[in-house]
Amino acid sequence: MPISRTHITRPLIPKDFAHLSLSQFRHRRTLASVVPAKLTQTLICASRVRKKLFQCVNREEFERLQTLTGKPFSLDAMADESGLNALCADYCNKTNSFLRFNAAGHHVWINPPYCLLETFLKHYLKCKHTRRSETSACIIVPAWPGKFRKHLHGMTLLQEYPVGTFLFQSNNPHSGHKQLEPLHYPVQVWYDAPGPTTPPRVFNHHANT
Repeated sequence: MPISRTHITRPLIPKDFAHLSLSQFRHRRTLASVVPAKLTQTLICASRVRKKLFQCVNREEFERLQTLTGKPFSLDAMADESGLNALCADYCNKTNSFLRFNAAGHHVWINPPYCLLETFLKHYLKCKHTRRSETSACIIVPAWPGKFRKHLHGMTLLQEYPVGTFLFQSNNPHSGHKQLEPLHYPVQVWYDAPGPTTPPRVFNHHANT
C-alpha cells in the first residue's frame, strides 16, 4: 500500500486537533496570539491585585504586631476603594496609590500583592530618606528569595508564620467577612525602625594607612 501525504502529515497535528486537516490546523495556529512573557506577568499581577484588594491580616494579629513595634500604625499602604479591609484610619488604594503618596513621617503597614512588593519597598525607602527618624514600617513578605530581599537590609525579622497558619481574612462587600484558608508557604513580617537623622558613616580602615 503506498504511503499517502495524509499519513505523513497527520503526526504533525496534536491529538486534540486530529479532526482537522493540516491546512485547517495551520490556519488555526496562525490565528492564535502569542502572549509575551512580560505581558503574561502583568496579567498575573493584575489578577493578584484584584484578589488581594479585599484581603488583610487578621485584626488580632495586626494589633499584636503593632504592640511589638511600640506604636500604632498610621497608614495602611494598600486597601480596597471603600477601605473595608483597611487596618488603619488612613489608607491608600487604587485611586490614591501609595506609590504617589508621601509616606514620610508615617508608621506604615505594607502588605501589597507580592508582585508589587519591590516597587512598594523602593517607594517607602525613598520617602523615609527625607524623614528617617520619624518614618517606620512593617512589611509582609513571602519567605522565599526575591529581588525585594535586598531592600530588607538592616530591618528586623519580627515574625515568621509557618505553613498552615490562619493569617489572612477577607472583607468583601458581597460575601462579607470570612477567614481565608491557611498559608501554603511561610510568611514573614519585617520591621523597619525609625533611623538616625543622617545615614551612619562607613569608617574606612585603610583611610590612614
